[in-house]
Amino acid sequence: MKLLLSLFVGLGLFGCTPELNWRVHREPDTNWQVSFPAKPVSVKRTIALADPPNSTIELQLWAANVNEVRYTIGHARWLGEQRDPSGQELLAKYLESAMLSNIAAYQKAFDSSSSRALAPPTGDVTVRPLLKAVGTITLNPKQGPVDAQMWMQTHVRADDVVEAIVLGPADAFSDEAAEQFISSFKPRL
Repeated sequence: MKLLLSLFVGLGLFGCTPELNWRVHREPDTNWQVSFPAKPVSVKRTIALADPPNSTIELQLWAANVNEVRYTIGHARWLGEQRDPSGQELLAKYLESAMLSNIAAYQKAFDSSSSRALAPPTGDVTVRPLLKAVGTITLNPKQGPVDAQMWMQTHVRADDVVEAIVLGPADAFSDEAAEQFISSFKPRL
């Protein structure tokens, strides 16, 4: 889980833009598109998991930062033997748990009632309820943790998991921008 946090911190080192400048970003290799509020950067890592034993995932993140708020698409897939659909659901739950841990979440809610925030299922895609959480993040080690807010929408596909995440300081977080980002996500091109 600390590796996931370090990936998000690493993405945070890239420059911020003061305004939202929405642009459609397509990833044909991983078969999705979304509207980012600034130009995204990408990192990819391989992560060994303790459970299930000897499990490895490949995690790639695309993120744009605006006023310390990160708009991120995460793409995860199992490496090695092919996993069944229940394995994809396990991976989705692991990623959600890791993000909640990263922000030391003390409040969370699942919102399955917002039709604008939930992308419709297409084909073999299962859309998990929109996860909204509050917690704390440390943006500057000298200043300590600040209140944080996170929205996360997870799409479980036959071969992988793709998630749209908005995470940032509570005082800079915009529900409208988070909803625009998450609702613009299309799990299939």
